[in-house]
Order: sequence, then C-alpha cells, then structure tokens
Amino acid sequence: MSEHLEHARIAFDRGNLESAVEAVRRALAEDPDISEGHALMALCLLAKSELGPATCSAVTALTLDPDSPAAHFVMSWIWLSRGRLRDAATQIEQLFALDPGVADNYSLRAELHRLRDDEEACLADLTRALELEPENALRLAELGECHLRRGELAVARRHADDALGRDPENTHAMVLLGNLELRAGRTFEAQELALDALRIGVAGGGALELLISAKMRRNKLTGVWWRSAAWFDGLGLKRQVLYGSLAGIAYVIAALIAKSFGLDKLVHGVFWGLVIYGVASSSLFDTLLERELKDVKLDPKF
Repeated sequence: MSEHLEHARIAFDRGNLESAVEAVRRALAEDPDISEGHALMALCLLAKSELGPATCSAVTALTLDPDSPAAHFVMSWIWLSRGRLRDAATQIEQLFALDPGVADNYSLRAELHRLRDDEEACLADLTRALELEPENALRLAELGECHLRRGELAVARRHADDALGRDPENTHAMVLLGNLELRAGRTFEAQELALDALRIGVAGGGALELLISAKMRRNKLTGVWWRSAAWFDGLGLKRQVLYGSLAGIAYVIAALIAKSFGLDKLVHGVFWGLVIYGVASSSLFDTLLERELKDVKLDPKF
C-alpha cells in the first residue's frame, strides 16, 4: 500500500473523510490503475452518502482487479446501502473466500447481521474483529455500538472510553460516547461531542444525528427545525430540484381547487412562504452549523 493510501486509510478509520479523499486523489494521480485506490475512494464517497459516484468507483476497482478483496469489500457495502441484502451476502461470501482473516471483513458481515436483526451474530463478528485488531479504536467503538443497541450501557461506555484512550480524535468513539451521554440525560455533553466529531471532519451521519437529537432534547421546536433543515440540506441539488418540481405541480393543482372556494390567496401565500424557507434553510443550516463548530470547546474530561 502506498504512503498516500496508508494515510487515507488511517484518516478514514478516524472519520476524517475530507482528508481521506484528498489522500486517495494524490495516490490515484500517481497511479490511476491501482484498484485499491478506487475501492477506498468508493468507501469515502459511500460514507459521504454519494451512492452513485461510490458505485462507479467500486465498479472501476473490480474491473481493474476482479480478485481484489478491497473491491469486493466496498461492493458489499454498496449492496448493503442499497438494501440488497442477498447480493451483499453473496459478495461477502466471495470476500471471505479471498481474504478470511481480516477484521474489516468481520465488521462488514456484522453490519449484514445487524440489518437482518441478528444481534447475536453481529456481536460475535464484532468480537472477532476486535480479537484480530485489539488496539484498533474503531473496532472498540463498533463493538460498543453493538452493546449500546443491546442496552448494555456499562460495557458500551467502557469500550468508548478505551477507544478514546487509544485515539482521542476517533469520531466513531466520540459519537458512541455522545449517545451514551444523551441516554444519561447529559444533553450538553452529547452536543459538544457531536460538534467535536463534526469539526474533525466526519461527514454528517452519526455525528449530525447525535447533534440533532441533543438539540431536540433541549428544545423540541429548535430540534425539529434542525432535523428538517438537515434532511433538506442532505438531499443534494438534483433531489432538491425534483422535489421543488413536484411541489410546483402540487401548488398548481391546489391553487385551481382553492380558487373555487375563494382560498387562492391563502394557497399562494403558503406556497411562496415554503419556497422562501426552502431556499433559505439550507444556507442558514450550513451557516449555523459552521458557527457552532467554531465555538466548540469540549470539556477536558472527555
């Protein structure tokens, strides 16, 4: 593995996606035909919820090397993200046939078990992953998340503390600890952990969900706004245009119906109010989030 790809892998494991993507780009600039580079780029894009580009990168990786474990690994994640669990299971079987003793592969199969609601099998695979990489903070955080889902909070907290002890900037462990703080009713601490994870570079996902959940605990009205704005901001331009077009069609139909009842002015007002909100909310959301990230100061005990 090249130095750039090694740096990208470390950054990815810590949740710093922007740094990982930049390192992969440098690696591919040196050697555009390296399958592992395209596979890692696919993983980064998938973590950023860019499913289409991630799929293209994964297909490129498989085309360059059909026997690449890394390419099969990321293709399995893409099947999972698309909800095609049978295809994912088949791909994972091929992956284990190629490379059976890798912690990442057990972590991947654990996610398949989780989606199938088989927490016992999930726990077994995550435990095996940690046995293979006992010093890896990500493995500890993943196992902690499994214990959190099972309601085993003390065990989950121990894993979160151990993970942050090994890597104080591991965003997965921060989000895990934040969720534990939220369950304990310490919303301010949970919010600060979420903001610190976002500051380091994790793209949305668990950190953003934790931030919104903490805000909803502190003020339901504010929390609802953050959740709706985050949802709209995460749609992307194409979906925003699509939903805007559908809203326009609905507006025309509603206006025609309302006119016969003398309510056309009300419909016009509501529609244009929603348009202004939709245009402004995404920019406002980014501005407020950036402001909070500038002000984040994590309590030293974390």
